[in-house]
Amino acid sequence: MTTKTSCENRKINKESNFFRYRYINKNGVATSWKIRPIYWHIISILLISIIFIALYNSWSSIRIENIKNVARKFQNLFIFSNKSTRLTNSLTNEYTNLFLDTIKSLWITIKVAIAGTFIGFIFALITAYGSFSKHNNKYFSFFLGVLMLVLRAFPELVFINVITKVFRNELSLLAVYIWFTWLWLHKYYLDMLNSFDLEPYYIAINQGQSKHRAFINEVIPRIKNRLIALFLYSFESNIRWASLLSALSLPGIGILINYAAKTTNFYSQLGIPMTVLILFVLLLELSNYLIKKYLLETNSKQIKFNSKYKFEIYTKLAKTINIRKIFNNLLILFFAIMSIFTLATTKIWLFDLSATKTFIKVLFKPDFSHFNFSVLDPRLNPILLVWNSLQFTIAALSICIIFTMIFIRIQPLNINTKPVSIISKSIIIICRQIPSVVLIYLFLPMFANPITIVILVIGFHEMYSKSKHLTQAIESLDSEVINNLKIAGYTNNQIFWKYVLPSIKYDFISLSLFYFELIFRNSITYSVFATGELHIGQAIETHLDLRAYEPAKAMSYIWIATFSILLINITGAIINKKIKK
Repeated sequence: MTTKTSCENRKINKESNFFRYRYINKNGVATSWKIRPIYWHIISILLISIIFIALYNSWSSIRIENIKNVARKFQNLFIFSNKSTRLTNSLTNEYTNLFLDTIKSLWITIKVAIAGTFIGFIFALITAYGSFSKHNNKYFSFFLGVLMLVLRAFPELVFINVITKVFRNELSLLAVYIWFTWLWLHKYYLDMLNSFDLEPYYIAINQGQSKHRAFINEVIPRIKNRLIALFLYSFESNIRWASLLSALSLPGIGILINYAAKTTNFYSQLGIPMTVLILFVLLLELSNYLIKKYLLETNSKQIKFNSKYKFEIYTKLAKTINIRKIFNNLLILFFAIMSIFTLATTKIWLFDLSATKTFIKVLFKPDFSHFNFSVLDPRLNPILLVWNSLQFTIAALSICIIFTMIFIRIQPLNINTKPVSIISKSIIIICRQIPSVVLIYLFLPMFANPITIVILVIGFHEMYSKSKHLTQAIESLDSEVINNLKIAGYTNNQIFWKYVLPSIKYDFISLSLFYFELIFRNSITYSVFATGELHIGQAIETHLDLRAYEPAKAMSYIWIATFSILLINITGAIINKKIKK
């Protein structure tokens, strides 16, 4: 540790070591420690190098000769043939009514998604409540929280694979929806509780209420609208997920989309099911927006109070119908009834459970014997295996961040003209409705390496969601500050760089960390589309295939993926905690 005295002002000293420095005045008041600029430069160079390597290794040449094939797919897509050959033989000219098949498949997806989302929602409420350490026994909350964290860290591909080996048809889709709705809503609800101001809760306890009663009276009323908003968003996400789930052998409308998207000649059968799904998701998105804006967002209303007529005012207020409460109750009742109906009408068909029993037996007995740190084969070297998925994640996240920066500049209404904002938002809304599976199959022939199109599709897909959240954050900034900057002569670009970005930097970093984890998970789930390129997911699929069933070897890859996701989670939590101080 060295201390240098300023030559200009002997009252200020600079205290420094090899990595950092700070200033101390004569009263002993010190600034916070700052890292020397040289290290920031080194970190920046390393980060740029890693991004460049990830993009370079993931990129492949474009097959010019296959552009005609892609163009033919586009052409066939807009034929909107109503003849489906999925259940018949296309060579015999037999077909079924595609529109009716689409409506039936959509109904299966909707009713199962309703039941799965609602049951998962109930489970999430219970486990989030139990994991809330400020209200429950800290040891119990810690144990439950760790258990949920580990369950959520398991790759989605594993649970889907296990579930489809146990349950058949609609029951398998229901189990998947329940499982993932539960795990993800648990995380959101627990984060909500941990960030909630508990002062009213503690006041109620000090006034003699029990912890349970205080929680119901003081916490639930303040967060119930956010609980319902996230529940509705989860239902919308489950519907969006239909095409990907069908690519992993689950039923629903995605089966029709996957069948048509795989073959160029069948693209004429893609238009109807894809359009129906897009229109329904758009309807859901619009409904969720209107419900959130007019029924779930609480707006204060000023009441002119006249002491002379206070009794009449109180009487009038007491008779006011609480539309929000009625809506919330009816919504929960509707989902509950639909869930009961779905459970009652879904046939319980199971597969032979011997393979699943074997899988459970080796859950904590993975076979790592085939790994070797000295080889350069990423399928056998654990470090290179994880780097394979990290490389994919870095490349996709880089694309996501670059285009997010572009769209959060042109989307917000407060720093753009109305036409520019409307057009850019419309582009995002339209693009995010197109199933990622369709885009992958559509452009797959154009690239020599399938991983390139998977990275591009996932990068853009996550960008749509990220830019939407950040645009909402930008539009909620203080409009008076923005107007004053415009009056002072600042251009919209200057306002964006000097005020907007610094104001949302914590949201930007936090969301980037979240999408890093999400894309890493996708590197495993989407391995089915990148044959031989995403090794963790491919190895899990290969060793869990009943034709060459090796669950112990599969578990070695599963645990490597799980610990990687846990490490990403913990690192992200530490960074979020640091930047919010």
